[in-house]
Amino acid sequence: MREILGRLQELQIDRVKISRYEAFIARDEKQDARETELNNKALDLAQREKEAVEKERDHWKERADYYQNAYDILEKDRGGAGCFFKHLFTLWLASCGG
Repeated sequence: MREILGRLQELQIDRVKISRYEAFIARDEKQDARETELNNKALDLAQREKEAVEKERDHWKERADYYQNAYDILEKDRGGAGCFFKHLFTLWLASCGG
Protein backbone atom coordinates (compact mmCIF):
# COMPACT_ATOMS: atom_id res chain seq x y z
CA MET A 1 0.00 0.00 0.00
CA ARG A 2 2.81 2.37 0.84
CA GLU A 3 4.38 1.62 -2.47
CA ILE A 4 1.16 2.58 -4.26
CA LEU A 5 0.89 5.81 -2.26
CA GLY A 6 4.51 6.58 -3.06
CA ARG A 7 3.86 6.05 -6.76
CA LEU A 8 0.76 8.27 -6.63
CA GLN A 9 2.80 11.03 -5.01
CA GLU A 10 5.45 10.68 -7.69
CA LEU A 11 2.76 10.86 -10.37
CA GLN A 12 1.32 13.99 -8.77
CA ILE A 13 4.78 15.60 -8.67
CA ASP A 14 5.34 14.63 -12.30
CA ARG A 15 1.96 16.13 -13.27
CA VAL A 16 2.90 19.41 -11.61
CA LYS A 17 6.24 19.40 -13.47
CA ILE A 18 4.47 18.66 -16.74
CA SER A 19 2.01 21.50 -16.13
CA ARG A 20 4.89 23.88 -15.46
CA TYR A 21 6.69 22.74 -18.63
CA GLU A 22 3.51 23.15 -20.67
CA ALA A 23 3.02 26.68 -19.27
CA PHE A 24 6.64 27.50 -20.08
CA ILE A 25 6.25 26.15 -23.62
CA ALA A 26 3.04 28.15 -24.13
CA ARG A 27 4.73 31.36 -22.95
CA ASP A 28 7.73 30.63 -25.15
CA GLU A 29 5.49 30.04 -28.19
CA LYS A 30 3.65 33.32 -27.55
CA GLN A 31 6.97 35.12 -27.29
CA ASP A 32 8.15 33.52 -30.54
CA ALA A 33 4.93 34.62 -32.26
CA ARG A 34 5.39 38.21 -31.03
CA GLU A 35 9.02 38.24 -32.17
CA THR A 36 8.06 36.85 -35.58
CA GLU A 37 5.39 39.52 -35.98
CA LEU A 38 7.83 42.27 -35.00
CA ASN A 39 10.47 40.91 -37.37
CA ASN A 40 7.95 40.84 -40.22
CA LYS A 41 6.95 44.44 -39.48
CA ALA A 42 10.60 45.48 -39.39
CA LEU A 43 11.26 43.77 -42.73
CA ASP A 44 8.20 45.46 -44.26
CA LEU A 45 9.32 48.83 -42.94
CA ALA A 46 12.84 48.31 -44.29
CA GLN A 47 11.43 47.37 -47.70
CA ARG A 48 9.23 50.49 -47.78
CA GLU A 49 12.19 52.63 -46.73
CA LYS A 50 14.31 51.13 -49.52
CA GLU A 51 11.56 51.82 -52.06
CA ALA A 52 11.23 55.42 -50.88
CA VAL A 53 14.99 55.97 -51.12
CA GLU A 54 15.10 54.46 -54.60
CA LYS A 55 12.17 56.64 -55.69
CA GLU A 56 13.89 59.76 -54.36
CA ARG A 57 17.16 58.75 -56.05
CA ASP A 58 15.35 58.27 -59.35
CA HIS A 59 13.64 61.64 -58.97
CA TRP A 60 16.93 63.45 -58.41
CA LYS A 61 18.58 61.57 -61.28
CA GLU A 62 15.75 62.57 -63.63
CA ARG A 63 16.03 66.16 -62.45
CA ALA A 64 19.80 66.19 -62.96
CA ASP A 65 19.38 64.67 -66.44
CA TYR A 66 16.77 67.31 -67.30
CA TYR A 67 19.02 70.20 -66.28
CA GLN A 68 22.05 68.63 -67.94
CA ASN A 69 20.03 68.27 -71.15
CA ALA A 70 18.86 71.89 -70.94
CA TYR A 71 22.41 73.08 -70.33
CA ASP A 72 23.72 71.01 -73.24
CA ILE A 73 21.08 72.52 -75.55
CA LEU A 74 22.09 76.01 -74.48
CA GLU A 75 25.78 75.16 -74.79
CA LYS A 76 25.31 74.11 -78.44
CA ASP A 77 23.71 77.43 -79.35
CA ARG A 78 26.62 79.86 -78.85
CA GLY A 79 24.94 83.03 -80.02
CA GLY A 80 21.78 85.07 -79.60
CA ALA A 81 19.08 84.01 -77.20
CA GLY A 82 20.78 80.70 -76.41
CA CYS A 83 23.83 82.48 -75.01
CA PHE A 84 21.63 84.83 -72.99
CA PHE A 85 19.61 81.94 -71.52
CA LYS A 86 22.78 80.00 -70.82
CA HIS A 87 24.09 82.85 -68.70
CA LEU A 88 20.75 83.19 -66.91
CA PHE A 89 20.65 79.45 -66.29
CA THR A 90 24.21 79.45 -64.98
CA LEU A 91 23.46 82.38 -62.68
CA TRP A 92 20.30 80.67 -61.48
CA LEU A 93 22.21 77.49 -60.69
CA ALA A 94 24.85 79.47 -58.83
CA SER A 95 22.21 81.29 -56.77
CA CYS A 96 20.55 77.97 -55.85
CA GLY A 97 23.82 76.47 -54.72
CA GLY A 98 23.80 73.96 -57.60
